[in-house]
Amino acid sequence: IIVGDGENAAPSDVSVTWPRDTATPSVGPLLVAGGVFLVGGIVLLVWAFVHQRRGRGPRRRSGGSRPPRVRASRRAAAAGAQVPVRGRRGRRALVAVPVVLVGALGLAGCSSDYWPQGGSAATPTPTATATGTAVQNEPTAATKQQITRIVQRVAEVAKKADDARDAEIAAERFTGAALDLREANYTIRGKDADVDAPPAISAGQVCVALPQQTDSWPRTVFAVVAEDCDAKSAPQALTLVQDSARDDYKVAYDVSLEAAAKIPSLAPTSIGAALLASNTKLLSIAPDEIATAYGDILSKDSDSSYASLFQSDGDGLRSTIGKAYKDKKSESLPDTAKIEYSSEVPDDSAVAIATDGAGALVSADLNEVEKVTPTAAGAEVNTEGAVKALSGVDSSTKGISATYGVQLLFYVPPVGTDDKVVLLGFTQGLTAASEVQ
Repeated sequence: IIVGDGENAAPSDVSVTWPRDTATPSVGPLLVAGGVFLVGGIVLLVWAFVHQRRGRGPRRRSGGSRPPRVRASRRAAAAGAQVPVRGRRGRRALVAVPVVLVGALGLAGCSSDYWPQGGSAATPTPTATATGTAVQNEPTAATKQQITRIVQRVAEVAKKADDARDAEIAAERFTGAALDLREANYTIRGKDADVDAPPAISAGQVCVALPQQTDSWPRTVFAVVAEDCDAKSAPQALTLVQDSARDDYKVAYDVSLEAAAKIPSLAPTSIGAALLASNTKLLSIAPDEIATAYGDILSKDSDSSYASLFQSDGDGLRSTIGKAYKDKKSESLPDTAKIEYSSEVPDDSAVAIATDGAGALVSADLNEVEKVTPTAAGAEVNTEGAVKALSGVDSSTKGISATYGVQLLFYVPPVGTDDKVVLLGFTQGLTAASEVQ
């Protein structure tokens, strides 16, 4: 993919180049083998000449006892003169010298490409130019087996913490919005046994495992888990983060998927996917804006300026805490009290991981705040259920504020398409309650 910086024009001249492999690793060994055979052939040739000469040595004449003639050289030797003897071994030794010399000179001209290279093959290095950038795949944050083990350990810690209602244990494997929900739940259940525990983390099967494509930290992994991936029970979508190599992966978002939710096509686990910037312009709406936009929809529904970006069909959260629910709750209050709704979005909380087709899975959290205050002198606001347990207030003349944390998972299409943002799942629950100050 080739993109610009959002200000200047995109590159107009792009080229893809790669080096040609001209190495011939078998040439060197073959040259050496040829030289060995050449030397062997010369040795055999010399040996053949020597053998032939020996076979034609001097023969004695038959008859007569004529003494052998003594040549002058022998007489001179007998007289003590030093006469050089012409031997054959010297000439034979000199024959091998040019052969070895020629072979050495020939092999000296061979480059390292003529020999097999040890170790791994050279790794291509991406290079950046003014007209484009060459990018190579990076390693992934975790393998499928590692993600499976991570989920199993998270499930064990979650069960232990939920049973003991111990927030410190939960903090070992939870963070952010997922931890806030569990901490509040433990406090509420400590005072009201009728309140349900948070949904247990399923560790039966990892249906989807999508790690971030990176070799550095922090790291992100998206996983869909269920007791049985083929069953019709609603699975959970986990967004896990690891701050450093020494830290454990922690669940930042634990979302129950909608019954009809369809996870878009994702990259294989072995390849992974890129983590997108929270303000990226490649999506129909930036990840750091999606929670604010959806909060406006929960408040105004079709009257929201963001309504055209989101798909309404299959959105179960709108009927749960949307405008219709809020209007109905407001109408149910007596004339001596009023209710106000507002939304808050934590900074830098959205996590966006790329999907096939240039879209993204975006995890975000939203705080829905309900504030009930009396409108008549002497009137009080009474609390009940989870709000009463968490706030510790039975009634107040000032009013009660309750915050509901909402964890969201969206599919966000790429910019320039007519596709809608789809809510894939959510988890919501009371995270804070107090008397209005």
